[in-house]
Amino acid sequence: MHIQLPKYLDDFIFNKLDGKYLTQTNVDDNLNNDSHKNKIYIGTYLPRSFAESYNIFSDLFLNSKIKENFNQKNTINILDIGAGTGGNLLGLLTALRESFGTNKQLNVYTIEGNAEVIEYQKKFVDKFKSHNNYSGINLININRVFTNKNNFIEVIITTINSLHIKFDIISSFKFFTEFYNRNNDDSFGLYYVYSYISSSWLTDDGLSVLLDVTTTDLRQLRPFTPFIVSREIKAYLRNNNGLKIILPKPCALWHSDCQTEKCFQQRVFRVSHSRCMNDKSKVCFMVFAKPEFADNIICDFNGNICYTTSYKHYKNGGYADEYCKKGERKKQKYVNFPCAFRLNG
Repeated sequence: MHIQLPKYLDDFIFNKLDGKYLTQTNVDDNLNNDSHKNKIYIGTYLPRSFAESYNIFSDLFLNSKIKENFNQKNTINILDIGAGTGGNLLGLLTALRESFGTNKQLNVYTIEGNAEVIEYQKKFVDKFKSHNNYSGINLININRVFTNKNNFIEVIITTINSLHIKFDIISSFKFFTEFYNRNNDDSFGLYYVYSYISSSWLTDDGLSVLLDVTTTDLRQLRPFTPFIVSREIKAYLRNNNGLKIILPKPCALWHSDCQTEKCFQQRVFRVSHSRCMNDKSKVCFMVFAKPEFADNIICDFNGNICYTTSYKHYKNGGYADEYCKKGERKKQKYVNFPCAFRLNG
């Protein structure tokens, strides 16, 4: 889906905050980004994160069962892990406003290690609130630096425990891959840990969204990110029953029978803004819920068809390239099956 970055946000990024659109920059590890790199990030990658999050959550909130549950909530508690400059948070807030209006109280907890980046979060949320006349958003920034996997597990569990609440939405966008880029051998299991966090602190009718890039690191010292995600999430689901997948659809239907070790699933989002008319973002993502709520959603899925999981993209178009049926990965040009990543349709 192709969207236009909201004009107020476009003006704020490029005219007020001096964002720079500069592709082909190294964003493998952003924890220690300085002011210059942060300006490149908000000008180049924040619009992509906005588009990813906005599209995913807008689609989720169109589902009648999800919409009914969220309609009944007066307060929505949100946890974003590795929140960065706030691009995916802005996409979520926009989808919430469009789907449910501005009467709900939103308590947004963000966990981030870069202190300057947290200031960008505050500026963007303040701008969203003023532009949309939405006063009921409470942003709670938690500054935590994670040096490695063991440090992350210890600090994140202690931090979330100290909040004494459960969350209606838990998300992490393009965060965990940075650990693998820093030290691949020391990082295996972090997507598994994210699943544990979701199962432990998600409300019974909440949603958890995990998204990461479909790239290798620049040094090419680790496996392809989607392969890591798929392997670790399947390992968690085999050993635990506190969480289920609702997207992608083939994972929701057949993860226990999956016959694919290297599962390549890629969704491409497009966003236009004043510095680029058709910027593309290639990602993989999964959406989770507690078992009873998940079963209520996926009972409408068709388990007798194929689902398109990736595309080949070219300058003037492309074609569906891979699909999944009953957990088996198939590669065939020009297939035209329903999209694995859309909840509705």
